[in-house]
Amino acid sequence: PGAAGRGGVVRQTTAYGHRIVQPLNGEPVGLRVNLDGPAPEPEAVRFAELRVGVGRPAGMPFDVQVRFNGEALDVPTDRAGDEAEIHAAEDAWLSSVRIPVPAALIRARSEVVVASPTRGGNVSRVTLTVGADAAGGR
Repeated sequence: PGAAGRGGVVRQTTAYGHRIVQPLNGEPVGLRVNLDGPAPEPEAVRFAELRVGVGRPAGMPFDVQVRFNGEALDVPTDRAGDEAEIHAAEDAWLSSVRIPVPAALIRARSEVVVASPTRGGNVSRVTLTVGADAAGGR
């Protein structure tokens, strides 16, 4: 928790995808992310971020597309970790990206779809973090 821009308290909630380590095999990977309780009103949301982790064999690109509750999200090119850092034992890499989520898309039960035109590797985990005014539930 922290102070909101208007001087109030922000409550941060983190929710995790219902499955981990799902293969990127050419088919979209669908995951559910459920908040503990009701979704905040869009006006109450101070920030919302979807973190998507991807692991792939060495030399493969990150190249994922993400939909959140049916809407395509802009996937930033900056990522945590470095694809050039290959885990020698596995000859693979693991990275994640933090994607801003528009407040109007936040629901108590959300659907995340991750797809890649390149087969191979996996979606390791998705995590949704929402910060909202403490009194802003719906």
